[in-house]
Amino acid sequence: MACQLEDLLDEGIFIRAFECTAFRRYAHNQLWFSLDSVAKRMPAEQFERDFSRCAVSEMDRKHPSPTSYVRHGLPIKAYAGGFGACPLADDARCLYAARQGISKSRALTCTFVERGTELPVLHCACTAGLMIRANVSRVTCACAFDAYNVAPGRRCRSTVGTVEQHVVLRQRLARKACKHSPYVGVAVVHAANHTVNCCWDSVGDAVESQRRYALWRHNQSKCIKTDSVHNQMQLWWREEDIVGAFYVQSRDKRWARRLLEALAQERRRRTNSTHANASSQIHAHNGSRQVDHSNSSASGQGLQFCRLW
Repeated sequence: MACQLEDLLDEGIFIRAFECTAFRRYAHNQLWFSLDSVAKRMPAEQFERDFSRCAVSEMDRKHPSPTSYVRHGLPIKAYAGGFGACPLADDARCLYAARQGISKSRALTCTFVERGTELPVLHCACTAGLMIRANVSRVTCACAFDAYNVAPGRRCRSTVGTVEQHVVLRQRLARKACKHSPYVGVAVVHAANHTVNCCWDSVGDAVESQRRYALWRHNQSKCIKTDSVHNQMQLWWREEDIVGAFYVQSRDKRWARRLLEALAQERRRRTNSTHANASSQIHAHNGSRQVDHSNSSASGQGLQFCRLW
């Protein structure tokens, strides 16, 4: 199905970086690595098996997992050259600016967390993943920036109070950190602060805090500009909420395509299994009554394939 990115971003979607922890041991660099390098180092059959297994595991999430919420008008984290060397683009104001051509950078908003740890792990497929259309009410923890863990749990209304107070505190922490050292990682400073690293009860409050801070950050020092401007949303979703796969850099297009194919194949398998069960039940009750499976091969159709942005 053709990509309808404008419509998706007008409405707002969650994006989820494709994760596969089985690939980490084959990476040259445990933090920054690509599927291309893993595919070269890993036995082909094992790579295919693990890729498919990880893709299927992402289709249903009954327990909230990290995603990012993106829509026009929200700030982004922009990488001019993609992950790896990872040069950070200076202009990362908002998706609207990127859409209008104000910023020429290719951008990715993404969350990198490995289950079972409290430290961020930048998985090998950060430039490809799932697009999810789900109600914001499914978000159990809405963070205005990368929380650097699965979910902080602390509620912002209790730790800081209002959105304005949250933004002011982030600004104060960023100034103090950069005054102490121009090479400090401001995102890590925010994540380590148990007052500012908190959950908003509503996505609206989180993205408003995200937007206000990003607009302030845009005119600050180079040190402060290294800070995170993307959000983290703990979301649960079902198979039918997945609307497609995305990629950022051209080199990752093939991996996003294979992710899409794995999702479509699993959808077809589930649909055929459902039809087979229904057919067996009908046959048992009605003798030789026939069941039409003509549409089962179309299962998995309708998934979109998009480049961001």
